[in-house]
Amino acid sequence: MARRTLAFVFAFVFAMQVPIGQVLGTAAALAAGSNTNPCHDPTPAKYLPAVDPAPLDPATARTESAAKEAALALDDPEKGNRDLSTGTADAFAREVARKDAILATLTKRASVTILPDRATLERECSRAGISGPAAAFSRLADSFSTEAAASFSSGSGYAWVDYINQQGQQDPTWCGPATVSEMATTEANNGMLTGPVSQTTAATYMGTNADGTTVGNQVAGINNYVAQPIVHWNYFAFVWVSTSPTSTDNTNFYELAYQPHLVGHPQNQTIHHWFQVGGYQQSGAQAYYSDSATTVWSTVSAFSWFDLPTMVGILGGFGYAW
Repeated sequence: MARRTLAFVFAFVFAMQVPIGQVLGTAAALAAGSNTNPCHDPTPAKYLPAVDPAPLDPATARTESAAKEAALALDDPEKGNRDLSTGTADAFAREVARKDAILATLTKRASVTILPDRATLERECSRAGISGPAAAFSRLADSFSTEAAASFSSGSGYAWVDYINQQGQQDPTWCGPATVSEMATTEANNGMLTGPVSQTTAATYMGTNADGTTVGNQVAGINNYVAQPIVHWNYFAFVWVSTSPTSTDNTNFYELAYQPHLVGHPQNQTIHHWFQVGGYQQSGAQAYYSDSATTVWSTVSAFSWFDLPTMVGILGGFGYAW
């Protein structure tokens, strides 16, 4: 979170966990109505809204795009790094192929909950308050499960990486280091690595200062502390998004003052924020995320679901790491 939140600042990062790339990005499909993977981690179910939010009106989306264009004209600290070619269909396809090749080398996978519909979610997660040895056993079982590599292609399915970590950021500008530490701890919770990085170490490595963490340094930090220890590659890359997003630009959030914000973020501020996303719901197109800003604003929830069509409507100008 940048200290200069009342001025123009930028972007959200979709810091997608390594294992969920297998859930959302592979060709395998979970047949509608089946349920071979019960709810191991019921936390996301507790935060799911009772009613899906209404998507952003197209006219409002156009207003958002114009406002972001004007804001970037005044202050664009990442202008020299912007490369919209990273978000083209061809570039995305190449990146998916690269990631699939990397993931195919893994012999161990994180625990993932995949549920075909809301009724199943409510039934399974209501009785999934497991802890201690039972939870450890379920994680171990799913670590080697091919089901964790499945995705859903139809219906109202839900999928999330189990046990995603949330931390309050230790400094108002440390949303970047907090996100890296959260991601590393999530992987540690799933037995994918040991000794997850602290916020302090990540902040030092990424050169985080009073203005926050730059895009290049953030991606480098995620790769150094999350990707390299697990897959031994720089798995994560940044995708730059136009201020007029396309239908494929679906995971960036740029919070402009007095326009849509993340849950609990003050509406009168323009905010630069990095945070971890670890789940997805298909028919309502919502993303599940953890938010380190709980130590900045008391109104922020540790975990939330957010309407993805609205994110699409208000994204742009910067991008996401995945």
